[in-house]
Amino acid sequence: MIKKVILSACLLISFVSFAQQGTASPYSFFGIGDVRFKGTLENRSMAGVAVEQDTIHLNLENPASYASLIQTTFTVGGTFATSNLKTTSASEKAQRSTFDYLALGIPMGKFGASFGLIPVTSVGYKIRNDNSATEGATSSQLDGKGGVNKVYFGLSYKIMKDWNIGVDAQYNFGKITTTSVEAITGVQNGTAEVNTSELSGTAFSFGTMYQKKYTKRLVCFLV
Repeated sequence: MIKKVILSACLLISFVSFAQQGTASPYSFFGIGDVRFKGTLENRSMAGVAVEQDTIHLNLENPASYASLIQTTFTVGGTFATSNLKTTSASEKAQRSTFDYLALGIPMGKFGASFGLIPVTSVGYKIRNDNSATEGATSSQLDGKGGVNKVYFGLSYKIMKDWNIGVDAQYNFGKITTTSVEAITGVQNGTAEVNTSELSGTAFSFGTMYQKKYTKRLVCFLV
C-alpha cells in the first residue's frame, strides 16, 4: 500500500512540475531562465550550508552524503513566492506555488543510493510595451514559458568510518517556448514569431565528505 501511495505521489508531482510556470520574473527572459533549485529545506534553513553528513535527511548538494543514511528517506519540497514588479508608471504583484524537488534515499550497508526529480530552471514572463495610443507607433509583447528539469541517480560508498565518496548521474531535459508579437497602430495585421527550444543532456557530479570528531563536542567536516 505504501509503495502505491509513493508511486502515485511521484507520478502526480512529476506531471504537475512539467505543467507549472515556476516563475513570474522578467529576468527569466535571459538564457534558460531563473535557477530554481537552491537546496533542500534543511540546506536553505542554514543559508545554503550543505557540508553535513545527516543520517536521517537527504543532502542533494553532495552525492557522498548518501552513505551516511541509516534509514530510507523520502523528501519533497515546494515554495510559495510573491513578487512585486514595478516600473516608473505601474506596479504588479505575482504569486507562485511551485514544486522544488522530490527524492528518495536508500541505505545499503556501506553503500547509499538516491534518485529523484528536480526542476532546475524556469521561464515565465510577459512583457508588454503598449504605444497603441500613438498613430504609427510600434507596440510589442514578449511571452515565455517552460524550463529545464533533471532526474538523477546517485551512489555513495563509505571508504572508512569517517570518509565517504559519491557520484550522481543526471539527465537534464526541458522545453522553452517564447513568443514575440509586434503591431503598428493603424495597421490591421501585426507580426508574431514563436520559437521553441527542446533541451536535453547528461551530466555527472562527484563528491567526497570527511567527518572527524576532534572532541566530544566539536566535529569537523571537510568536503
